[in-house]
Amino acid sequence: MKIMLLGCDTPLGLALTRVIEQQQRHDCVSLSLSESRFKNERLAKKWVKRVAGDCLVDLRLEATLDNREHLHELDIARTRWLGKACKRNDIFYVCQSSAWVYSGQSGGAPYDENDSADNGAT
Repeated sequence: MKIMLLGCDTPLGLALTRVIEQQQRHDCVSLSLSESRFKNERLAKKWVKRVAGDCLVDLRLEATLDNREHLHELDIARTRWLGKACKRNDIFYVCQSSAWVYSGQSGGAPYDENDSADNGAT
C-alpha cells in the first residue's frame, strides 16, 4: 500500500512514520505542515494525482488546533480540495480531527462522529 501522509512533522506524524518504516510493508510519501500548505485547489489535486497513493492521512488540522493556532478558512478549503481529489482518484482519505471542535457541553452524552461541531467557532 502507498500512503500519503500530510503533517509528518507533527507528533502523531513522526510516530506514524516510525511505525510504517519499522513494518516495511508500505511505501510512504510524506509532506510537512509547511509543505502541505497548497496555494490553490489545482496544486492539491495535482499532488494527489501525481503521488497516486492508496490512502491519504491528513494530520494538518489536528496539529493546528492542538497548538491552539487559529484555523483559517484556507485550512478548511485545503481539506475540501484534498477530499475531492481523493474521491476523484478512488483514494481513502483519513482526516484526523481534534477534541477542540466540541465544547464538552453535550449534557453528559458522548459525542458521535456524526455530531456537528459546537465549540462556538464559525
